[in-house]
Amino acid sequence: MIVKPSNDIKEIEAKSKLGYSLISHEYYESFHRTCKLFDNLNSVAVLNWDLENFLNNRHIKILEVGCGKSKLVEFWRFKTKNIFLSDISIKMLQHSIQINNILANFFVSSSLEIPIKNSGIDLLFSFLSDPYNIFDFYKESYRVLSKNGIMFGTIPSFDWASGARFNYRDKTIAAFKTQSGISVKLPSLIDTIENLQNKLLSACFRRVIIDCIYIPNEIKLQEIPNTIFNIAKHKNINFRHLPILYCYKAEK
Repeated sequence: MIVKPSNDIKEIEAKSKLGYSLISHEYYESFHRTCKLFDNLNSVAVLNWDLENFLNNRHIKILEVGCGKSKLVEFWRFKTKNIFLSDISIKMLQHSIQINNILANFFVSSSLEIPIKNSGIDLLFSFLSDPYNIFDFYKESYRVLSKNGIMFGTIPSFDWASGARFNYRDKTIAAFKTQSGISVKLPSLIDTIENLQNKLLSACFRRVIIDCIYIPNEIKLQEIPNTIFNIAKHKNINFRHLPILYCYKAEK
């Protein structure tokens, strides 16, 4: 049974849909160094999850929620036809639709009302899931996962976000500054590791593993946003010791 989201959650989703539609055309441009850094660190998370055991299973069914420009197709493009990619913003989804030779099923949908039957997916991925980092999303993810299915995801770390938003009145938003200088506010719900783990366990996942993702040496200094250096200086640590993302694995 799909539980309908509350009005408050619908408002968050409406803001997310509008906000990402406004910035979709430049979200992946290299001059947005924070977005570029997060994209690179999502690739690090994929490697940390050690997905090799799943790559040769051509029958496995995989869903990426809030996909934008899909991370999955980098690894599964020619491995299976059972890839499902969803995003609440059709403009963000277009980044995946335009990828050459992609074998996938696309749909525009809320992360809280996924149009897939119960136990219909084996692996679920959600990169940078902070816009919908709420219990309802994890419960919905649990619903669509098959027996022994696994959910993989990333969110910006509390360590990074609390520093980056130190002067924000509203800590639940992220400000995206467009190339033209306009500031677009996006929902971004950040948790500590303990709170994130409690949400996943409360959604009935039986085993949850959460790791921190740091900036690897391969990423050059000029590619790192100044915000990272400022936060690390304030915390009196090396910037490469600052957790930037949390990556989690939750088993049904």
